[in-house]
This record gives sequence, C-alpha cells and structure tokens, in this order.
Amino acid sequence: MLLAELSAIRIDMTDRPRRLMFAEGLLPPEILSRGSLRGNEYAWPVDDIPMVIAAAEKASLISLGGQLQFRLSDGGTCECYWVDVDIGRSELVGSNWAEKVRHSGQLARERFMQLRERFDFLHEGRTNFQPVVEAEARGDDLSSAMCFVWYVEDQTGRHGFELN
Repeated sequence: MLLAELSAIRIDMTDRPRRLMFAEGLLPPEILSRGSLRGNEYAWPVDDIPMVIAAAEKASLISLGGQLQFRLSDGGTCECYWVDVDIGRSELVGSNWAEKVRHSGQLARERFMQLRERFDFLHEGRTNFQPVVEAEARGDDLSSAMCFVWYVEDQTGRHGFELN
C-alpha cells in the first residue's frame, strides 16, 4: 500500500481496538514491549523514558510529556500528577513538522532530566499514597511499580498512547 493511501485511511478514534492498533504501530515492538498498558494508558519504566523519546522522534512524533505513576501489583494505580513533563504546542518552534519533532524531543529530554534531579520519585510515592506504602509493606518492589506515562502526537493531531 502506498504511503498516500495509508494516510488517507481514517482511524475511528472512538473504536478502542483500532486506537490500540494505531498506538501499537507508532513505536518499534522492542520499545512498546518494555511498556505496560493499564486501563487506557501506556507507561514505561522511568529509566526507559529517554529511549521512548528517541523512538518517538525517529517515528516523527511530537513528545507532549507525561506523569509519574505507581502501578501496583493489586491493580491499583497512584498517579503523581505534579511530577510531570508538560510540553505545550505553543512551545514547539520550527517551520515544519520535522523541526517541531526535533524540538519537542530536545525539550522532553531536558525537562525529564530536570524532573529527575528535582524529585526523588520513590519518595513521592511513599509520602503521598497509602496504597504505595502498603504495597511496599507487602513486599512489592516499588522500583518495578514505578513508571512514567508518556504522550505523543502524530502530524494529524492524534494522540498515540492514551486510548480514551
């Protein structure tokens, strides 16, 4: 199928299975397989986020940012919404899509590194969520439960990893 034909295919973004197929087609399988899908969002281990940002750039996707989460073994999710990277579209400079993709990747890497310097992620979970404390008391490895949801957007304005 030609690229023009592919881009003409309309993806019904209200159809979750199609959104899932769309999301899973954005990044290489080796990157996507390192993440987890819970509810309607993909998330990756914190240390993998620079790799996710690089893969998004390579796939010509804008990185919009994300938030820290603890995905607990009992199925609970605790989101540290204040521990986030947020890149506004108005911040993306460049005269074409490729420049905006490159700029969003640069901003994402810088802000993610700043965030890691500013916050002790494990401390944030332990001090703000009783379920995190309880999970650790049960023997759960908080480092494994800790992840980062990451959002991207393609050139048509569709979000990639949030399946709402």
